[in-house]
Amino acid sequence: MVGQPVVAAGSPLGLSATITAGVVSALNRYVDVGQGEEPAALINAVQTDAAVNPGNSGGPLADCAGRQVGVNSAGAQTPDGGGGSIGLNFAIPIDFAVSVADQLIKNGRAEHPVLGVLSVTVTDEMARSTGLPRGAYVEQVLPGLGAARGGLRAGDVITQVGDVAVTSTDQLLVAVQAHRPGDTVQVGFQRAGAPQRAGVTVATPG
Repeated sequence: MVGQPVVAAGSPLGLSATITAGVVSALNRYVDVGQGEEPAALINAVQTDAAVNPGNSGGPLADCAGRQVGVNSAGAQTPDGGGGSIGLNFAIPIDFAVSVADQLIKNGRAEHPVLGVLSVTVTDEMARSTGLPRGAYVEQVLPGLGAARGGLRAGDVITQVGDVAVTSTDQLLVAVQAHRPGDTVQVGFQRAGAPQRAGVTVATPG
């Protein structure tokens, strides 16, 4: 819950058994943590202002009752890379972490759902110039996956997944990752100016 007090535990900079305190600042964040040419992102991340520095990663983010709510993973830094924690820190939600761990133990691999589209964000500028709604503009529908089977086409603008509004590709990823492979979700989209909906079964790629 946003505003909930939390503590982050770990060994920042080699200082073992360190605790920092803060609150849950936001939920369901998409955070790009890739370096160089290696893409990587946190999906559905918990944002907190409890300090997370190198050495905190993998440690627990817990509430005041000692219940773990996340796994510390990343912290934003100033553009020059200095200054330590600036109060923008992120953790993997515990439910997601447990789900992945259970799959790895049971199957040796973890499966993550995809909709089956390649999309770009309809920015404010693009919306003004084209009349499109804010959302995820579908550039390509991948054959054989849920979006294709549900009837989505290139040129559609996805604006909702289930009950979650979508105004960017990042939000689309977050909304899809809230489901499990095999779930069927209602996808709202606009086609040629008309709002439409379709049931789409999310699946694993490949």
